[in-house]
Amino acid sequence: MDIKNIFTKIKLKFPKKKDEEIIRIQNKKNKYIFILRMLSILVIALLATVATTTILFVYNTVISAIEQVQSISLYQSELRVELIDFNRLDKIEKKWTEKINDEKPNIKRNPFIKESFTTTTAQN
Repeated sequence: MDIKNIFTKIKLKFPKKKDEEIIRIQNKKNKYIFILRMLSILVIALLATVATTTILFVYNTVISAIEQVQSISLYQSELRVELIDFNRLDKIEKKWTEKINDEKPNIKRNPFIKESFTTTTAQN
């Protein structure tokens, strides 16, 4: 084996000024790629939240509509026709008008004058 061949096979890279410039340029390009990646993640998250809220809104609307239909069907099944007893209604109306038209009794004592009361207790 030749020594030249050995050195050509071993490639030692030492940073050169050109390589440093290339790395700097790549870092600048990667900066924009990073911003684009973050922006795409943000857009995906926004779309996911919009889809989730839309699905929840539709779900709640459908469930509330079903509940309303159930309550209406239960109400209609419980509806009964109640007959009014007009004789009893007339009696009640007479009693009510008599109660309203009765004169109120006069107050025999003045509530603003303090009266002294004596109380007696039974002793055993």
